[in-house]
Parts: sequence; structure tokens; C-alpha cells
Amino acid sequence: MSRLRSLFLLLPFLPASVALAAPLGEAEALRAAMDTHSSIESARSAMTAARGIQAEADFLLPGNPAIRVERTTDRWHHNNGAREWVAEISAPIWMPGQASGRQAVATAKLSEAGADVEAARWALAGAVRKAYWKAWETQELLKAAKARHDRTKALLAAAERQVKAKEMRELDARTIAGEVLADRQVIARRQGEYESALAVMTELTGLAPAAFGELQAPDPTSPPSQLAALVEETRPDLKALRSRLEGGRANVDLQEARALPNPELSLAIKRSSTDYDSTYDDSVILGIKMPIPVVNRNQREVMAAVADLGRNRAEYQLAVNKARRELAQAESGWRTAWRQWQDAEDALRLTSETLASIEKGFSAGEVSSIGLIQEKRRWGEAIESSSTAAAAVAIAKAAWEQAAGATSIPVQ
Repeated sequence: MSRLRSLFLLLPFLPASVALAAPLGEAEALRAAMDTHSSIESARSAMTAARGIQAEADFLLPGNPAIRVERTTDRWHHNNGAREWVAEISAPIWMPGQASGRQAVATAKLSEAGADVEAARWALAGAVRKAYWKAWETQELLKAAKARHDRTKALLAAAERQVKAKEMRELDARTIAGEVLADRQVIARRQGEYESALAVMTELTGLAPAAFGELQAPDPTSPPSQLAALVEETRPDLKALRSRLEGGRANVDLQEARALPNPELSLAIKRSSTDYDSTYDDSVILGIKMPIPVVNRNQREVMAAVADLGRNRAEYQLAVNKARRELAQAESGWRTAWRQWQDAEDALRLTSETLASIEKGFSAGEVSSIGLIQEKRRWGEAIESSSTAAAAVAIAKAAWEQAAGATSIPVQ
């Protein structure tokens, strides 16, 4: 007991390679993908840029202030005469609606960037879950192919003993030997499919193929009698489009406010003196410069913002309609996959019992090798169908959760 307690205490300090040797579950695959995939990093970079836009929008002035220093004299070739020094600072000021509009656009950009991050995580989670259960399916198909091969080899060994004992024809043993070669070909094909599925998982999660080990089997879940979801409120991709639509509205308001020219306030200090006396005349000058709106400014930007707003509104409505259709299709797919899995389980039980009876009959010489091979193939197909149907239920459930916006994403 003390040794086991010591081992448990050392588990948190084991190297990552040792920890990853354990079976990799769906949640671990999702967490690894969220930590390493480039799509998440790209979305986060956009959020960093949005924070910079927001910081700029909080500036007190619409532009940079300017400083002017000037010296004037009527005698450039000697020091006699009048002299004048001017120091001036000027800055543009906001017109009504410009500052608040700029801040509203910046806030919308930040909200849009955050929604894009969540949408990227949501899309990546759906891809990882589908790839995970596809990898599990190919793993189970490979196991089934190896089980068929082992079972056929055992039958071949028994048949060869019966041929030596003159209890079976040599042709029957040769038929079983041919089936062994066919099973090897199936194993090679299943191995290639399994490695391809692991390559997809490696790309999504950043983990080496050796890290996956034995994938956890799904627990096929039947769909509830009533499935419903408000996709407009739950799906991250629709939230991202909605935040983009809100940003478009704020941009229209900003561009309309920017059509008013920004006035410029100035404050100057002037000092005048001459060499004829030692007196100085100081004065303070407060001025304002107002551009004359001879040309209607910003019309191109206003029209472009209105066009973007209309395009964003249309894209959002199309995305909502598509999401509703995907949700209905996913619900139908989940129910269909569940029924097919139940049928596959019943077929597997029946073929397993039948194959056991036929193997006994073959050993007693009551069943031909052709009948045995045919039944063994049906048994192998039933195993494959059961594994494929179980994976299909898991994929269909993940697809419905993805369409409903209920994909479980691990918290980092």
C-alpha cells in the first residue's frame, strides 16, 4: 500500500511522455488542440489589434496637437530694429458624436475579435471531435481485422491437423489458407486507414501519433425525445456575425459624424521688443480655425459603411437560415445513427452465435469450408458494422451539439 501511495504522489511530476502514454480521451484531445492550433493564435492576434484600436479611440483629441515657434525681425543683417517671438500650441477638437462614435466602433471591434476567438475554438472543437471518433473507428476496424485473421489462422491450424489425420479434404484446408491471405490484405488496408486518421489528429492537436495510444470507446447515447436549441443565441459563429453587424452600424454613425470638419483651437504667446528701448510687449492670443465645408466630406466612406452594413445584415440572415437547416439535419442524423447502431448490435450477437455453431460443425465435418468462410466473413462484417455504427452515433451527437452551439470546450 505504501508503494502505491508513493506512486500516486509522483504522478504529477512524471514527464509528459509518460503521462501521454495513458489512453487519450476526447477532452484531452480538445485541450491539446486549443493550446497549439494556429487558428486560435490567429484569432487572438486579431484581439490584440482590436485592443490597440480601443486604446487609440480613448485619446482625448481627434488628432495630434501641433507646436509653432516663430521669430520675426525687420533687420536680418544686424541687431537693430524690431523683434517678435511667438510660441503657439494648437489642437483639433471633437465635433458632436465623433468621440462617442469612434469609441463605439472600437468597442464593437473588440467584441467582434472576442467572438471570432470563440468561433474559432468552436469550429476547432467540432473538427477535433469528428476526427477523434473517426480515429477510434479505424482503430476498432483494425482490431476487428486482426481478430478475424487470428481466428482464421486458428481454423487453418485445426484444418491442417485434420488433413493429416485424413479427416478433412486438403482442398478445404487450402481454401482456409487463402482466407488467411485475404485477412492479411484487410489488415494492411485498415492499418493505412488508421494511420491516416492519426495524421489528421496529429495536425489538429499537435500531438505525436504515439501519444494517442488506446483511444477511449464512445458511450452511444440515444437522442432525447425533444431536441431544441436557439442557434441565434448559442452558436459562436452567429455571435461573431452579429457583433460584426453591430460594428457596421457603429461605423455608419461614425462616418456620418466625421462628415463635419474638426475645428482647431490655438493658444499663442507673443513678445515684441526693439533695440531702441529695453521694453517688452507681451500678449496672449486665443484663436479658433474652422474649416469651411465647401465640399461635402466623407460621402464615399459613408456610402461604403452603409454598403458593408447591408452586406453584413444579409450574411447574418443567410448564416441563421443555414444554422437552422444544419441543426435539423444533425437531429435527423443522430436519430438515424442510433437506430442503425441498435440494429448492428443485434446483428453482431446473432452472427457471433451462428459462427460458433458453424465452427463446431466444421470441426465435426458437418459444414464445408466454404460455408465456414462465408459465415466468418459475415461475422467480421458485423463487427465492423457495430464499430462503425458506434462511431457514427458519437459523430452524430457531436454534430448536433456543434450545430446547436453546445460543443463542450475545455476551459484553459
